[in-house]
Amino acid sequence: MRWSSVVLVSCAVLACPHDFSREGSDSGLVDARITDMAMDVATDLGDVGLPPDLTAPDTLPHPDLGCSLPCVETVVGGLSNPIDVAVSSSKLYVTETYSHRILLFVNGSPSVIGTSVSGHNDGSLKLAQFVLPMGAALDAAGQMLYVTDYNDHRIRTISSSAVGTLAGAGIPGAVDGALSTAQFFNPSDVAVDSAGKIYVADYNNHRIRVISGNTVETLAGSGQVGFDDNANALSATFHGPTAVAVDSTGQVYVADYDNHAIRIISGNATSGYSVSTLAGTGMGGFNDGSATQAQFNCPIDVAVDSAGKVYVADYHNHAIRVISGGVVKTLAGSGTAGFNNGPATQALFNHPTGLDLDSADVYVADRDNGAIRVIRQ
Repeated sequence: MRWSSVVLVSCAVLACPHDFSREGSDSGLVDARITDMAMDVATDLGDVGLPPDLTAPDTLPHPDLGCSLPCVETVVGGLSNPIDVAVSSSKLYVTETYSHRILLFVNGSPSVIGTSVSGHNDGSLKLAQFVLPMGAALDAAGQMLYVTDYNDHRIRTISSSAVGTLAGAGIPGAVDGALSTAQFFNPSDVAVDSAGKIYVADYNNHRIRVISGNTVETLAGSGQVGFDDNANALSATFHGPTAVAVDSTGQVYVADYDNHAIRIISGNATSGYSVSTLAGTGMGGFNDGSATQAQFNCPIDVAVDSAGKVYVADYHNHAIRVISGGVVKTLAGSGTAGFNNGPATQALFNHPTGLDLDSADVYVADRDNGAIRVIRQ
């Protein structure tokens, strides 16, 4: 769907950390100083309506930029540090992580999920609470949204009427097992395959976890920091995996943030799983070319389309990269922070953090521009 462009004007914006660097042993992706901060909103939000710090969106003229595809447009602006985006044919979800809430646009009309106050509460969309909700993914039917609640160390679910908790005891740890007793340590992203299995980037455990049925298991990662491929996925090492995506064959792609690489988990439950490196040298940089020589600078999100093309939000390069046929190319962004729509080769981003795909369109959460951008292809 081609979303109509809207803008939200925020009158109360949190001061947020400039990047995802660690400032302490437990801070991880987000600065612990902002964990308990909340937006200054009224306690009574009404029936999942806009809080008073947001005005109703204005419909903008569809930007007829006169550029051939691929072309970059802005579909939502005026957001407060959008971190991730999830799209379906009629819905667009945005995690405003530092505001402890999720925005939902249905055919362009916005509403709010969560009170914007840090906490843990299941129930109605209006009264639910989160603690830095970060990654988001829809199921195959586009009906259930899964969210990684980063500092609540849980995986949450959002239906059309309620917020629930799928897995996690709410305390940091690395325990597999039953949904209610399993432990995560700052889960940062989630992906759902066609069979309903849920994959989790368990950031500070340096592992990839999988939720199947009523059980949480570790799919890959020893828990040690490193950059080691391995025929036994449980012996492989990651360094701050921030995002996961899964293709139609069940291969899992991992944005290995601090290793500046994209990793692949391949295999099946019968033969076992292995971990290999799809692209990246392990050193930060900005180079296109052969996947074994290309460089990223903190790849923070990853998505894969039906043809097997892999899209990467290259956070510190302010660019969207694509991996296809063993080659890495820059789809949009120049490596310089800024804001510009138009031909993809001239477009500018400022710390893109989230990606999702809708047919040929690539949706981007452009964090420091406070916008959701789309790359039309």
